[in-house]
Amino acid sequence: MDDVEASAQWSPEWRELCRVHGVRACHSTPILSDSGKPVASFVLCLLEPRGPEAWERQIAEFGAYAAGIVLARDRAAAALRESEERHRLLAEQVADGIFVADSKGRYLDANQAGAAMLGYTIEELLKLRIHDVIAPEELPRLPEHLEELSSGGLVVSDWQLQRKDGSRFVGELVARRFPDGRFQGVVRDVTERRKAEEKLREIQERLTLAIEGAGMGTWDVDLRTGASIWSDRHFQMLGYQPTPDGSATVQMWRSRVHNEDLEKVDLAMQRAFSGEAQYVSDHRIIRADTGELRWLSEFGHCILDAQGQATRFIGMSFDNTARNRAEERLRVANQDLEQFAYSASHDLQEPLRSVNIYSELLTARLRGKLDGDTVEYLEYIRAGATRMQALLRDLLAYAQASRREDKAVEPVDANQCFQAAISNLEASLAESGASLSCDLLPTVRVDATHLQQLFQNLIGNAVKYRRPGIAPEVSISAEMQSGRWQFSVRDNGIGIDPQYQNRIFGLFKRLHSQREYSGTGIGLALCSRIVEQYGGRIWVESEPGKGSTFYFTLPA
Repeated sequence: MDDVEASAQWSPEWRELCRVHGVRACHSTPILSDSGKPVASFVLCLLEPRGPEAWERQIAEFGAYAAGIVLARDRAAAALRESEERHRLLAEQVADGIFVADSKGRYLDANQAGAAMLGYTIEELLKLRIHDVIAPEELPRLPEHLEELSSGGLVVSDWQLQRKDGSRFVGELVARRFPDGRFQGVVRDVTERRKAEEKLREIQERLTLAIEGAGMGTWDVDLRTGASIWSDRHFQMLGYQPTPDGSATVQMWRSRVHNEDLEKVDLAMQRAFSGEAQYVSDHRIIRADTGELRWLSEFGHCILDAQGQATRFIGMSFDNTARNRAEERLRVANQDLEQFAYSASHDLQEPLRSVNIYSELLTARLRGKLDGDTVEYLEYIRAGATRMQALLRDLLAYAQASRREDKAVEPVDANQCFQAAISNLEASLAESGASLSCDLLPTVRVDATHLQQLFQNLIGNAVKYRRPGIAPEVSISAEMQSGRWQFSVRDNGIGIDPQYQNRIFGLFKRLHSQREYSGTGIGLALCSRIVEQYGGRIWVESEPGKGSTFYFTLPA
């Protein structure tokens, strides 16, 4: 503005201010920021009304330029101070130790957490060097570590660090070296984490040794990509050479499964993939190298994502060939033995009947002509033949129970089987004066003859092993337990010593002599065989003189 007094743009206040200071003209040059925006003005004031000369304009422009530089510097310094304060606050809030050291290893700065981690105050720590907090036996590693840092990149390493009080911890150090030679590092106390990792490593080693010692192979399948990782043992089971990294494919495994077993294997896998059940399969494979048929038992588990989709399939395999062959030999031997027992018990019945009949005829024909000893001998013959017939009948029943494994069974009313059993026991029940009570019994999926035999043997034993002078009392009931029916037959008889309670279910196992209580020692063994045939179990709870309760479970 060439003349302040003549300008209508200036307010009276500004004109008065210029008049007081003798300013007659003003020239303004904008001060620009780094981005080119005006942030202030450099004003050239003249003592007479006129425009600025060229040299005055140059001074004004230089002044504005210099002022812009100063303003930019001040703003940058303020921003730097603000940034440093933010970083300082951040460093003080983190739990990790943050350190800065010079090229000789002397600490230049540290946060409070870092100093406390080492047991020092910040002031104490800044008087130390890196060497002072590293365990002595770790110091030989330091030159190599510093050399590695010279590349300028981040270096991660673990160190045994020593606190002021002499205690130690494992510190994970993330460090870098600046071009000016300074070092910056972040330290985290990972003592507990390293202990946990070591414990996990030991567990993994033991598990690996156990699996290898048991001859098991392991596999891990990514169901999204089909990529598989097998252990060496799993490769060997299938007749393959192990790959260096354990990589394999599902098709390599599938191609080895016996064609006749593929359907059941696929079904087991589908149930596992849906989360319905764990994968369990016993199937045959054909080795890739020799073509030999082998049996594998496999057990697996699927990992499902949040949507319930199977993403990973892990498990183990066991070559079960030896056991399957042994079981097959045992099955054939048992079949032969059962056939022998069935045939022997059946074929010997007729000769024993002849012994009984002819001993009775001989006694009748010679009645009155025989002395006392001879009559007694004939009675011994008849009694022995009768006991042998009973033994063979029970042995035949035992063999028959074993020959019905593949017979399909329909649901049967247990009440009807109970009634059939007590009809067969009618004479002994009446003779002993026994009283029976029976709850309403359920329907079970077993052979009716088998259930009748169970009731008949257990109730018959309750009547037989009664206390002298006390009428037998027998109660029968059933309740659902874990998806199966649990039956109980309770009596008030002589009871059984706990030390003998497992023994009584063995074949020909008796606790009493024939003179005390007659029997063949097969009845409870037959009960056990029947119950086990349906996947159940049988046991007794008893004390001498306090009666017994026999329990057995059957499928619903």
